[in-house]
Amino acid sequence: MHRALRVTELLQMILECLAPRDLAAVSTTCRDISLMASDLLWEAPGSLAPLVRQLPTKFKRLEIDPITTIYLFRYDPLTAEDWAVIIRFAKRIKCFNNLTGSKSEGGRYDSVGLSVLEALCDPPYSNPLFPRLQSLHWRDRDEGIFFLPVLMSGSLKHLRFDVTPWIGEPHMWRANSTISEAYDKAASVFNDMGKHCPSLKTFVLPCDPGLADECTARCVSAIRNAVPSLKHLRHFEFDPIDINVLHHLSALPCLRTMTVTLPDELQHAEQLDDSAFPMLDCMKLQHSGSLKPCTDFLRALPRQLLLSHLSVSSHVPGGLKEFLEAVRDKCCSATLRELSINEDWENEDLTQLFAPGFNLTADDIRPSYAFRLLNNFTINTWRSVKFNDDNLLELVDALQDLVSLKLNPYGWNGSGITLEGLSRAVERWNRRKRLEVLGLALDATAMTATEFLALRPRGVPSLSSLKKFHFAPDSDFGENSYFTDLCLGQFMNVKGRRV
Repeated sequence: MHRALRVTELLQMILECLAPRDLAAVSTTCRDISLMASDLLWEAPGSLAPLVRQLPTKFKRLEIDPITTIYLFRYDPLTAEDWAVIIRFAKRIKCFNNLTGSKSEGGRYDSVGLSVLEALCDPPYSNPLFPRLQSLHWRDRDEGIFFLPVLMSGSLKHLRFDVTPWIGEPHMWRANSTISEAYDKAASVFNDMGKHCPSLKTFVLPCDPGLADECTARCVSAIRNAVPSLKHLRHFEFDPIDINVLHHLSALPCLRTMTVTLPDELQHAEQLDDSAFPMLDCMKLQHSGSLKPCTDFLRALPRQLLLSHLSVSSHVPGGLKEFLEAVRDKCCSATLRELSINEDWENEDLTQLFAPGFNLTADDIRPSYAFRLLNNFTINTWRSVKFNDDNLLELVDALQDLVSLKLNPYGWNGSGITLEGLSRAVERWNRRKRLEVLGLALDATAMTATEFLALRPRGVPSLSSLKKFHFAPDSDFGENSYFTDLCLGQFMNVKGRRV
């Protein structure tokens, strides 16, 4: 059949839609497409378990319970014939989502022990064991990190680490030497990552905040050495970084998304090149203290960034107005669509949260009104957002394209937004029918139900586009709780939901 009909490509698309069990059946029963089906089946085996099953005489199978199986090495040396079998299947693998364990379609859980990794970590030739591996999501324990060099190859494009299994109780972080050893071994691989994985597009490694300073420094140093060579890198997530890593990242031509914890000192950030971050689209900044380092970083940029998403988080509330002013000056208002600010509070003393000058006011967030095309606007803070009805209407008029608005899901003190003010806002949102998610604090005690209905002879307005209605715990409903629920139900045409 003529190649112009693209039958092979069409058949490939059909096979890609099949479940693994059906694909296995096709590979064993349909001779003409058996090889194609088998290759697809092996592209993403989930873990190493299917690979070691091909050598039952070398790897023993233990059934821990009716749904759990673990494979262990018998410590019988692998022969040249054994390696030939391993290579025949390993060269087909493109993706590992969980190297040492995965669930099968029937709900069974198959895993491999460390002895299996030890047996496979020293292949008898210099070529990569997995030459077509493109994606690796490391979800395994820290003890197996020694196997990481075996997985490095020129085809690798996506490397992600989930370090949750590495982390025990907080008081064990610095005491647990195996975690530090795992990061040290990983750092030794990262030093040469640019040489072994030149096509890498995604790199994600969240650092454990309990790591010893020396171990963290080694990881940062390794990343500093690797980043300049990763010319195809598009997504980068790592913390913490130093100013040198930041400079290297700013020069990457393809970087699209970046999640980093900024260093305390940014006095050299003004030396960034005029073409810094040429393709950056999504930026997430974090800091263990206040927003000031994030503000300083933005102000030091030589030009406006064409971001569509900006997210920032800090552990000390304050400095929001200055940060938003920096965002207004250094982010293009024509491109920014999502803006999220998270202010955490780690101080056991909560008295400051009730201080009169500690509230978040409309004046603090007014600089964000310059971004009139904003779709999603979120402020999570332990402080209370002190808004009145006029402030809310000002926000509605300024940000008319909002799809999601969340102001203060946490606060401690009452808000000044009344049912009447919310109704007027709903009427304005209803003109564009875009708002789907709304979260804020409400004061339903400012007027009685009779007073409210007197202002609304035609009834409560409805916003058909609204799908979720969240209310902060500091909302005050007083004796109007039942009536408020009725109004919220009318806003959404369903019963309101409080958070």
